[in-house]
Amino acid sequence: MQWLKRWCNASWKIEVMRKQLLFLTSRFPFPLNKGAKLRALYQIKELRRWMDVHLVSISEKQPTPEEWNAVNTHCKSMHNYVIGKPQRYAQTLTDLLGSRPPSVSYFYRPWVQKKIDRLLAEIEPDIIHCHLIRMVEYVKNIEHIPRSIDFMDCFSLGAKKELSQSLPPLRKQIVKMEYRRLGRYEKKCTSLFDHQFIISATDRSALPGAKASKVEILANGVDRSAFYPGNRTKKFDLLFSGHMGYVPNIAAAKYAITKIHALLKPSVSMLVAGIGITEDIKQLKQTNLVLQEEFTHIREAFWQSRILLAPMTISIGLQNKILQAMAMRMPVVCSPQANKAIQAPVGSAVLVADRPDEYVKAIERLLMDATFFESIADAGYQFVTENFVWEEVNRPLVRALASPLHPNKKNASSGLGLGQENHKKNTIHE
Repeated sequence: MQWLKRWCNASWKIEVMRKQLLFLTSRFPFPLNKGAKLRALYQIKELRRWMDVHLVSISEKQPTPEEWNAVNTHCKSMHNYVIGKPQRYAQTLTDLLGSRPPSVSYFYRPWVQKKIDRLLAEIEPDIIHCHLIRMVEYVKNIEHIPRSIDFMDCFSLGAKKELSQSLPPLRKQIVKMEYRRLGRYEKKCTSLFDHQFIISATDRSALPGAKASKVEILANGVDRSAFYPGNRTKKFDLLFSGHMGYVPNIAAAKYAITKIHALLKPSVSMLVAGIGITEDIKQLKQTNLVLQEEFTHIREAFWQSRILLAPMTISIGLQNKILQAMAMRMPVVCSPQANKAIQAPVGSAVLVADRPDEYVKAIERLLMDATFFESIADAGYQFVTENFVWEEVNRPLVRALASPLHPNKKNASSGLGLGQENHKKNTIHE
């Protein structure tokens, strides 16, 4: 029986020798009202199956108990640091004469750096994962621990596309400075990290630096337990959905309202759904146009609508709204840019348009031809369920972060020792 005892002891040791992951993100990943939060939470959900996740996040206000608990169940420990807008703006203004991109300085504070340094000493993580370049400043000088980064989007590409729009002079100068600094910063990041990920081939090709080609593609998925077909009363013919404080969404919503919906028959209704709808959009008065910011869950907006309209013109990354619509058997009419990262078959799983008259033609056909409507809805549903399941798309991330320890990690053999089973879950609400 000695062999059985030894086998049981060995199995128990394997079970408790879980890697310790420090996961840094620039926003508390709940509620899921932004694409970055969605991506971070579903990465955490998958990674926690293989290792202990210690979350470090930054927010402008304390998460509510409900928001805290929604994430807490997936983490070994959580540490959220509140940086108010006055502090953020002060740091950003201070750094304007430096070299950091303002969008990075916005999330950095020296006192948070000290907190994270102490956490590193306490947790002794086996690997560090930065969600977005906004958190790189906090770990850029750590070389003895393997580091991973998820760029998600190529932010310099987003700034470049914004520069192509008509902007007020001061805004144009700020974006131009941001574009230059982001390019240098992203190039530096491609040399700092052991593992690197980005959401699409388009974003990867835009990353500066010779090492950018080695960045792995890590797409988004769709939660089919949250987004699924429902037999609900349709109140609207068209839906535009998204966080309405995001520049590409603002531009696309204006285009959808003034260039597309305005050309359709007055009887065609449209819903614009998303938090933070700007005043200039609210001023757009149009027949059968409804703006709504509050929902129990954003899927209600999808359930109430027939067709998703996504005329993104300065889009980067991957449009979650398209995946969500397809998962709910909802036809999508979008721009070539919006479909570029998703690569849905054009004409069968998605309809693509480049001019207002093309959008109008596609929408009118969907509304008048029930058979065509159903065929697009069915093909989109099949496409998304076969290609964008969170568990599947996150496999490259799990494979990289759960791999054997980096040979340069200090005290690698002791970092996963049996002392880890006594590491208590310490939920810090700071």
